Amino acid sequence: MASGAQDYHVRGHVEPETLHRSVLYAIERKRTELISVDLHTSQVRAQENARLERALLPLPLLDENPGVDIVTQYRPSRENALLGGDF
Repeated sequence: MASGAQDYHVRGHVEPETLHRSVLYAIERKRTELISVDLHTSQVRAQENARLERALLPLPLLDENPGVDIVTQYRPSRENALLGGDF
């Protein structure tokens, strides 16, 4: 168990219910692990997409001037996107 085993069964003394439960738990542990990997991958991809979208935003051409107001507006191509539409 200290080496990372999840369940321990004594050879020749395994009850069907115990074996069944161990198999079900192992399946759930594997599903949880795969879901966790997918979630992490999605989060990393979302962070990278946000970083790329921020890099594409236009930089203001004018320095701050008290007599000039700069207003921009765009429509993103998908919901919650930072960028992707017409300026």
